[in-house]
Amino acid sequence: MKTTVNNLTIEQMREIVEGAPDKTADTYCVGDWGIAYFSLEFKSVWCAEDKDWFDSDYETIEELGCDYKIVIALDDLRTAIAEHDSREFKAGDWVVKIRGNDHRLYVFPIQNIANPKCCYIDEAYKNRSEYISIINIRHATPDEIKAGHRIDTPNCEVRG
Repeated sequence: MKTTVNNLTIEQMREIVEGAPDKTADTYCVGDWGIAYFSLEFKSVWCAEDKDWFDSDYETIEELGCDYKIVIALDDLRTAIAEHDSREFKAGDWVVKIRGNDHRLYVFPIQNIANPKCCYIDEAYKNRSEYISIINIRHATPDEIKAGHRIDTPNCEVRG
């Protein structure tokens, strides 16, 4: 089975891109022997154990697909991440804060017209608002909406 960008969560995409050894890595692969980053442009493979690039005979993604179970172009992941991050919020969207210990679910009511990079978010099912930069929130996943809180650790509890 080949994995596509559509089979990955945004968190998995970020982890793969951030795990690339450097800018020359253009392809992420998973095979029976583990994870590999390739630079098809320079015909090389990254050896994490040696922290160095070594020559490779692979020239195309199709060739990698013959030997690896998962083959994904890093540019496809970067594009998907950029599209995800640039999505606009609209009134009624469920959002969660990206970082920190606040796992609460919020509703995005309306963007601040005077400062479109900030907004008020309303705590779900409460009558409280908070002013926040939109770079610090993301759309809640369907599982988070169902659970009523951000899910990013095994011990998350609904707070409120």
